[in-house]
Amino acid sequence: MKLKLLSLLSIFLFSFINLISAPLTPGNIVILRIGEIGSMTALSSAAFPVFLDEYTPNGVFVQTIAMPTSVVGEDYRLVNNGTATANGYITTSADGRFIVICGFDANVGTTNVSTTAGINRTLGFVDLLGNVNTKNIINNGYTTDNIRSVTSFDGNEFWGSGAGSSGSGGVRYIEENGLGVSTQISATVTNTRVIRIFNGQLYITSASGTFRGIAKVGTGLPTTSGQTITQLSGFPTSGTHSPYDFSINSSETIAYIADDRTKANGGGIQKWVFSGGNWSHAYTLDSSLTSGCRGVTVDWSGMFPVIYATTSETSLNKLVKVTDTDSTASFSILSTATTNTIYRGVTFAPNSVTLTTNTSIPGGTYDKIEVNNCEVNLSGNVIVSGELELINGAILNTGANSITFTPSAVDINESPSNGRIVGTAIMQPRFVGMGAFSQFLGVSLGAGMDNIGNLSITRTTGASGVITVMPNSGIASNWSISSDVVPASGRDLTLSFLSNFDNGKDMTQATVWRSTGMDWTQIGGVSDISMTNPRNVTRTITGFSSWTISDNGSPLPVELDGFVASTIKNEVILDWVTSNELNNSHFVVERVKLTGNINKYNAVYTELGSITGSGNSNTIKRYKYVDKNVPSGKYAYRLKQVDYNGNYQVFVMEADVIVGTPAKFSLSQNYPNPFNPSTKFNFELPVDANVELKIYDINGREVATIINESKQAGYYTEIFNGNGLASGIYFAKLVAGSFVDVKKITLVK
Repeated sequence: MKLKLLSLLSIFLFSFINLISAPLTPGNIVILRIGEIGSMTALSSAAFPVFLDEYTPNGVFVQTIAMPTSVVGEDYRLVNNGTATANGYITTSADGRFIVICGFDANVGTTNVSTTAGINRTLGFVDLLGNVNTKNIINNGYTTDNIRSVTSFDGNEFWGSGAGSSGSGGVRYIEENGLGVSTQISATVTNTRVIRIFNGQLYITSASGTFRGIAKVGTGLPTTSGQTITQLSGFPTSGTHSPYDFSINSSETIAYIADDRTKANGGGIQKWVFSGGNWSHAYTLDSSLTSGCRGVTVDWSGMFPVIYATTSETSLNKLVKVTDTDSTASFSILSTATTNTIYRGVTFAPNSVTLTTNTSIPGGTYDKIEVNNCEVNLSGNVIVSGELELINGAILNTGANSITFTPSAVDINESPSNGRIVGTAIMQPRFVGMGAFSQFLGVSLGAGMDNIGNLSITRTTGASGVITVMPNSGIASNWSISSDVVPASGRDLTLSFLSNFDNGKDMTQATVWRSTGMDWTQIGGVSDISMTNPRNVTRTITGFSSWTISDNGSPLPVELDGFVASTIKNEVILDWVTSNELNNSHFVVERVKLTGNINKYNAVYTELGSITGSGNSNTIKRYKYVDKNVPSGKYAYRLKQVDYNGNYQVFVMEADVIVGTPAKFSLSQNYPNPFNPSTKFNFELPVDANVELKIYDINGREVATIINESKQAGYYTEIFNGNGLASGIYFAKLVAGSFVDVKKITLVK
């Protein structure tokens, strides 16, 4: 009865653990760990539980996903030999959707799990949402020996690697749900280690006979017997080389191999390069290592490959990282296995996902996202480098986040039947030059005479995509378009959107509107675009900026006739003029300092104050706001015009405002003076200096220090509080470099 209860409890615990597993994050690192943290049982050749541990690229632990240790429904157990160094390697499927894993269908504690007859081998995969699938087994392969690794293109079929008695080892092909039957597809070498797919080709490593490096298995992804395994030209055919996991770049010119020999004998991460028809060993990365390596995965996206590896110690081994800048590059330790656990394989979290039920996905960089007949929310900012595919009315909601498409991404297949994005979508800069630009995010361009360089697009749809100006509004979609060079000679701009975003506007009388940040101007006349879905409207334009569409009954009128700034030292005087106001409650004045790559049209502004509007007016009204004591720097200003209903529109000043540095040192008389108890001191620094501002009594004794620190050139204001001092005459002394000035001040209580 007790054993049965424990079995039921283990089933419940596994189901519970997987129920609460959080989604994996694309770009994170996943390692296979054998053994439970905190266990008092030393690793042995018995069966031990298997876990996938997720880490950020900087080594911050995220979560653990447990593999099943009991049969749960159609899922088999997946455990591993605790001391067999050749098993436990994981890969990411070629389509980027799964982590592929293998092990044994046995109870934890089964002795000599690798060599005991009658134990099936389990194949599993884990998707980006953390779902574990171990429904596939092999019952005729890797008999009484280790299945070492498994790979897959898309989770529908598998290729395994390992050793086995009676010719049951080597490379084997397994169909998903193939009732346990596998096919040995080559007898060239039957003791193989890690198997992976790169660039549509199946590869393995081996240290058997004359195979001492990376070898190709047949051509492409073979599924039938009789294939030939061919070692890549240049890799050794003899010696003590001991290759395990490996990675090959997309141009097939660089490969990294984990070699588990001691560091003195060539262990570490070997770099191989392809040139002139042969591979050659460039060097071995081993700086800061104390052993060889077995697991490896590589981020090829940057200028220098970033390598993650597991080391080959038999206890307390490590997850390490190195950026291959040259042969002297040094490893850093991201994590160390605890006592009675061991790290084996390492790979990246899936970067592609197929979604068929309503859910959320984490932020990160994805190769492909497929959304089929469901609604998906983003829980973080998402970058897509390949494809977002929408199927059967799918909806992707960005919420407060955004989805960004890199230059390599293909256009989204938005349509009434496929689906749509709701929220903010961004296209990173793409080169257009003088050519035409095919539709992306509902924007397309005809060819022109001007070389406009790169084009960028930000599109906002849904409720947040509605532009409201006074009582009128546009469709639930707007675009912010920019290019390196304006199309001064003219381009045909076509804007496309789904009827879902009509926002009640009459599309038999569609009007196109453009804003440069100050106002909205109608471009062209009225168009009937009601007969198509997506809607399409084309205008010839000579500049970009912000765009939306409304109808003839809901114009977005020009309200602001001017918005300019002038400066007097560190005061910025803002003036603006309106010629027509309707329901205008007030203007909010906002400012942002322009540093780095801040774009003033989508920056976060700070509110400075407000000016009361004129309500309803059709005459010229003039407004002024003075922004005092502004530090040196470059700034952008904008007005937020708010009506009595709380609706607002934003006007961004076209010109940037520069508050320069002072021409000379100065200390102004404090204000107020006399004061009680506080007063202000303004001073100016033409150059960087160490500044002391102190207060002295009439006898020359120092009674207070206001500041004593280094300051950059600029305008400054400091407040002095005279609490604790008696009424009387005092002196404020400013020392800045060689400049000294003193002001007489009077405290009256």
